Amino acid sequence: MTVKLLCLLLILFPLFADAIIITKVQIEGERSDDCYIKLYNPHDEKRALEGYNIRKKTSTGTESSVRVIPSDKIIEKNGYLVWASSRNKDFPGKVNADIVSTQYLSRNNSITVLDNEGRVLDSLGWGDGKDQYKKGEVFPLNPEKGQVIKRKEINGEYQNTGSNADDFYLYPPPTSPLKIKEVYTEEEEPEEKSAFLVAISSSVFLGLLILFLKKIEKWQGTVTSKT
Repeated sequence: MTVKLLCLLLILFPLFADAIIITKVQIEGERSDDCYIKLYNPHDEKRALEGYNIRKKTSTGTESSVRVIPSDKIIEKNGYLVWASSRNKDFPGKVNADIVSTQYLSRNNSITVLDNEGRVLDSLGWGDGKDQYKKGEVFPLNPEKGQVIKRKEINGEYQNTGSNADDFYLYPPPTSPLKIKEVYTEEEEPEEKSAFLVAISSSVFLGLLILFLKKIEKWQGTVTSKT
């Protein structure tokens, strides 16, 4: 290993070691201010989050803090931490929120998670806001009421390619056929459903084939009797 590569790894290691990722965001539930953010610790050891900060930008690019995480908050290994808006006093309990504030999220917003040294751990932008926080390409759609922007999973592991557009989808899927095409993932059509459709198709094909063979047999019998 060259000296330059070793130095690069030493610089980047803290970012990888402390990486906390965003897995789910809701901007509207039963009420317009029923919003939450779910963070995940992908590592096999717990992380103390003293001084970590969740920040947001509005659709016009105005920046503010959603919540500075208190010193007593820890994400267990492979565990989660949930922030929720407290504007609706009953809402945080519904999503088992660990931290709250009166901030809220909306359409065309974006969020970022900073560690206690101000380093960016993860970011997510959605819709079409100004100067958004994001990783790679912004997620292009705004969630509707009751929908969440959810990180994709592959074989039980969260996908993290470095692009919001590729790593997230809307759940439940939107009703518009055009939007469904944009956010389709394998999670909406599991292998069991695909296997069922294949079985049905095979049965129909087999039935048609049997019917066709019987018609040929009947035709041959008619021809034989005439001769």
